[in-house]
Amino acid sequence: MNLSACWSEICPVDIAPLVQWLATANLTWPDKGPNKPSRIFDPPFLFRSVIDGLLTHFGDDVKDKEPMLSLMRAGQSHGMHVDSQFGGWVTRVHVPLVTNPGAWVAFEEDAHQWHPVQGSGLLAEVLNTVHFAAGRAYTFDATRRHSFGNAGPEDRVHLIFDVVGK
Repeated sequence: MNLSACWSEICPVDIAPLVQWLATANLTWPDKGPNKPSRIFDPPFLFRSVIDGLLTHFGDDVKDKEPMLSLMRAGQSHGMHVDSQFGGWVTRVHVPLVTNPGAWVAFEEDAHQWHPVQGSGLLAEVLNTVHFAAGRAYTFDATRRHSFGNAGPEDRVHLIFDVVGK
C-alpha cells in the first residue's frame, strides 16, 4: 500500500456476503442527477467487519468516517474535482462490490496520454483510466483532482469510507 500515490491496492476482501445482501436488499437509491453517484450512508452492520478489517492496515490510531454505499449507474460520469477533507484525514478506501470493466477512475496528474488516431497521422489526447476490481480494497486520494465514471452496461456499487486519525 502506498499512501503517497493517487491510488493503491490494499488487499483482497471477501465480498461474497455483502454482494449477496445487495442482491436481496431491495434498496431504494436516492437520485442525485445524471452525473452524481447515489449514496446510502451508514451501511448495515454486515459491512462493519469489512471496514474494521481494513482499518487494521492503517495502524491502531485510526477510525472510519462516513461509510457509504455508492451507486454509479451505467453511462454516468463525474467531471474532474477535489473533495474537501476534514482534520486528521488519512485516505479514502474503496471496495468495489459490483462492477464491470467499463467502470473507471482517473486522476488529473496522470490522466493524459497521447494516442495515434488510426489512419490519420494525428494524435488524440485520452484519459488514462484505472479500473478497480471487485473483491479488492484500494486507497484513494480524494484531495487530488479526480474523475470517475461508468461506461459499462451494468451499474457499479462500491463500499466507501474515509480513514481518519482518532
